[in-house]
Amino acid sequence: MSSQKDQQSRTGRQAPLGDIETTGGFGLTRTDWRILIAVFLLALAVRGVYLWQSARQNPTFYVPVVDAETYHTMACALLGRVTSDSSYALQREVDATHAGFFWQPFFYPFFLSVVYFFAGPSILTAKIVQMAIGGATCSLTYLLGRVVFSRKMGVVAAVIVAFYGPLIFLEGELLGEGLAAFWSLVLILLFLRLRGARSYWTPLAIGFFGAVAVLTRPTFLPFLIAASIWAAWVLYRAGGRGKLLPALCNGLAGFIIVAFPVAWLNYSRTGNFAILPSSGGINFYIGNNPDVSKTLTIRPGWAWEQLTTWPEREGVQGDAKQQAFFYGQVRKYAMEHPLSFVGGIATKAVRFISGREIPRNYDVYVFGRWSSLLAAMVWKAGPFGFPFGLLLPLVVAGVVCSWRRIPVVLVLFILIYSLGVIMVFVTGRYRVPVIPAMSVIAAAGAVGLVDLLRCARWRRLALTVACLAVTVAAGTVPGPFPEEQGYYEAELYFDLGVVHRRMSPPRYAKAEEYLRKAVEIKGDYVDAYNELGNMRALQGDLAGAYDNYLRAVTLDPTHAKAIHNVGLMALKLGRNDEAIERFGTVLALNPRLATTHFFLGQALIKTGDCPAAVEHLQKALELLDPATDGQHILQAHLSLAEALSKIGRHPQAVEQYRMAMKTNPDYLGALEGFAWLLATCQDASIRNGPQAVGLAERAAVASGGRGDTLDVLAAAYAEAGRFTDAVNTATKALAIAEMSPRPVDAEEVRARLKLYQSGRPYRQGDMEPSSQPEASGISQ
Repeated sequence: MSSQKDQQSRTGRQAPLGDIETTGGFGLTRTDWRILIAVFLLALAVRGVYLWQSARQNPTFYVPVVDAETYHTMACALLGRVTSDSSYALQREVDATHAGFFWQPFFYPFFLSVVYFFAGPSILTAKIVQMAIGGATCSLTYLLGRVVFSRKMGVVAAVIVAFYGPLIFLEGELLGEGLAAFWSLVLILLFLRLRGARSYWTPLAIGFFGAVAVLTRPTFLPFLIAASIWAAWVLYRAGGRGKLLPALCNGLAGFIIVAFPVAWLNYSRTGNFAILPSSGGINFYIGNNPDVSKTLTIRPGWAWEQLTTWPEREGVQGDAKQQAFFYGQVRKYAMEHPLSFVGGIATKAVRFISGREIPRNYDVYVFGRWSSLLAAMVWKAGPFGFPFGLLLPLVVAGVVCSWRRIPVVLVLFILIYSLGVIMVFVTGRYRVPVIPAMSVIAAAGAVGLVDLLRCARWRRLALTVACLAVTVAAGTVPGPFPEEQGYYEAELYFDLGVVHRRMSPPRYAKAEEYLRKAVEIKGDYVDAYNELGNMRALQGDLAGAYDNYLRAVTLDPTHAKAIHNVGLMALKLGRNDEAIERFGTVLALNPRLATTHFFLGQALIKTGDCPAAVEHLQKALELLDPATDGQHILQAHLSLAEALSKIGRHPQAVEQYRMAMKTNPDYLGALEGFAWLLATCQDASIRNGPQAVGLAERAAVASGGRGDTLDVLAAAYAEAGRFTDAVNTATKALAIAEMSPRPVDAEEVRARLKLYQSGRPYRQGDMEPSSQPEASGISQ
């Protein structure tokens, strides 16, 4: 065997693939191991330089955004943590067992949590580990090239991957594409080994790593099925049922070992027994619908939320049913417009072979400004894009020169994985996992072109060059596509602004710096103005927040979030009529916005229209999600109790207070409001002095003796007949009220004090203390 390999390395020709497989291994020599290590070190050095440059200059290096931020937070949640280090602590929590956790593929956040378990939630450590895996990917690329073609072609393929800029970039982000590229080589090599393997460990490993790959990128699933069918046929022909059945059982067992726990966890939390992420339906719809140019260019923000909440507006509840809704929309489109559907797939195929890196939430070309190495490895010259614009023609050359030597499983992976991406939608990021496999064939193409030139085989060379020219044109001429014309730099700064605002403590100055950069680049950036308003509101600058929200609404009069926020600021600024008008506009756009119903109810209470307030507050309680809106639910109960009390529906008001108390028995607003009703209600059947005293005393302790709480306690004492305590407590409340900038409050307390001094309790009148605390209510 070793002499066979030595002959192959000297001649550059491959021994028959079947001879390699029957050894049950790959027959690596000491020279091969040296090359594997050298390739790993080369790739690691290149990635180390990129990581060093990125850490120094890239503003997202330690502050991941969009998907990377989500994965980081999910990984921390798996460990029961929500911070990474002292410089990056988000005011955001993700319950690792909540349904939302299964929106994304499961494996990558799990992998990240394992790294964080050993190294702490260190973003730098995670990226170093991913770069090391990238080095291993390059070594496996050499191994695949060595097995399929020759040692020389394996080296060329490994060098291509070692310097492949888009892959290096993604390995330096908290994203799963680097892992997916690694799994692609693991699976291809395992399938190549399968036929000659004498043990049953190889099919077990295929099932195990196949499940891991699917949990990393669901687009592995079609390839895994197709390759398994092919391998089953090969095994059947080689050994009949004696080989086939044990291999199938072991492969299935390996898959179940990984997949079943994930599916069971998903089922226990969502009722959906599945391993695929629940975002599959919406992603499939994004790339397959009558207006695909619009959906492919939807950016994170208001437009994205409009799309994701479409099933909910149609009355469809639950992740599984909502994703089925999107699949149904695609099925309907394909059946009603089959030619358009097929044409859409064809245009996505053109996108896939484009030499340029099609952006999604990331534009790799923007990041080149923070790394000279990345800028040299990924660039555009007019419509031509490097490196894929060169790699794909070399792949075509490899097919022309060596098509008989390319194993079936390698062809299956490249074609089926690529088709899986095309069927959904195409981005440069989703294309990256096929790069190592393509690089092996590209290496054959590069070596084959040199051999044709050296041997002066001009006719074959001319045919190959013609194929190259056609491929370059196909990957260069089409476009630019709508996805390439977005403001990705502005969006990057917007995302950074959002994350810095959410940090604990918030970095408002840095957030504003990035948001201002975003609006400088894109003057009509509606979501950026809305976020500037959020930041002002959280700092207490209500007027500044109102101005930014109004700017957003001026730019987009249909932006329901911004309109809601204008209404909320108007409510806080005392412009109740404007608030009601704005909230009404929002509900005309989307009648299922729970928080808008809630704040509209509060505004209506302030204008005295309590019957209408009751209607909207009840609608808010119907729409609010107990899993995520607990605070708003509590306050909606309190506001509804206040509105019901004002229109004389006291028993229902009592019921609302009791529901609020069940939500949070120690909530100050609930204690004060319920005590006030029990102490001052005009309906004798509702009043309960002793119970009012108990609630009010708890409120007084919780508030630390706040003036308005003492006012409630005094009323409770009076209702219970404890007028001495009522007078003493009201006197303290008056002293505090007189120091308040609101003189009307002092007058109300003074009037009640006179009642207590005359031995009479207070009954609800026209002027009452507000029992409802304010909520932020910002629609972010």
